[in-house]
Amino acid sequence: MSEAHTERNLFDIIREHSKNKGDKGNQALISLAEEALRSKGVWIPSIAELTPEVTKTATAISRRSTKSTQAAPQSVGSKDRVALPSKKQLVIAAKADTPRYYGIEFSGQEPADDLYEDFEKFAKAGCEVEELEVLYQPYIQFDPEAELDPKHEATLPIWRNGVKPGINFWNMIINGDLSSESAILQEGWFWRDKRAKPAYKNGHQKYANDKFLEGMILKLRGNGIEKYEYAADDSRLGISSLGIEDVLIPVFVRETGVKGIVEYLSELEFNTGGNRSHPEWGRTNTSEWLRDKLMSGRDRLVGGHSGDGGLAYVHGWSASDRYDDVGFRLQGRYPSQ
Repeated sequence: MSEAHTERNLFDIIREHSKNKGDKGNQALISLAEEALRSKGVWIPSIAELTPEVTKTATAISRRSTKSTQAAPQSVGSKDRVALPSKKQLVIAAKADTPRYYGIEFSGQEPADDLYEDFEKFAKAGCEVEELEVLYQPYIQFDPEAELDPKHEATLPIWRNGVKPGINFWNMIINGDLSSESAILQEGWFWRDKRAKPAYKNGHQKYANDKFLEGMILKLRGNGIEKYEYAADDSRLGISSLGIEDVLIPVFVRETGVKGIVEYLSELEFNTGGNRSHPEWGRTNTSEWLRDKLMSGRDRLVGGHSGDGGLAYVHGWSASDRYDDVGFRLQGRYPSQ
């Protein structure tokens, strides 16, 4: 696509042609527009099923997102105004994205009212909702031995031209170091922190536009979360996975009133989320805590460090340890089945 075409409002093109859904030329044009917009970090629904009403909404999202440099399954507005798409629009997007990313058909239900209510609560609490994305994730149970078989095609389409979890992850499940639950993607609608993982700066690095969580962490330092001399008191760094699980998440739930299941990401969620929309999660020399528990109960996984394999990398570390190069990201899950 030429720069001239890229600079045009491609949704205007779609609007002109969207009524002729059976036109193969129209579908090719729509696919081209979809690819260009996704490469710019603009979320769009299943364009093949786009209606004029959805197109109008998507155009507005496009205009709000012109300065974005990150791809995301779904833009959700700003902290001044919650602008989640309708349930119908989210389902349309999920019907397109589920086979594209996961190789299976969408079989879930529309998102619960709780998801919308929680976004209103986030906005009122001052949470940066513009840094959250909304997506659907299907239930998938992987066979670790099959994933290690060189003759076995990667289960997920996003792995075939992307980055699969590394050999050590699957071996940890096979050897019993990780629970078989680590080989499962849980079904549901999600809000998820989409921020880029910062590059290492001697412990001074921070996640961008993170005032809400920083304020919460600052209040908890020395009051549930230990102070850490190698990172700022309000930083996501220098917090153990136990501090995230036992202190931060309960306080987050209490202060926001969120109804979804709040947790930090598993390895499969971090990996597939990165392959879907955020390859940058594996391109910086820092790591993130992952909630997968080693069977000893004393360790958790960390992953994402660019020097060790990026999205493919995982390693087991003590759940009580703290580091100046290990952060985390939160999500909320709303099962639909």
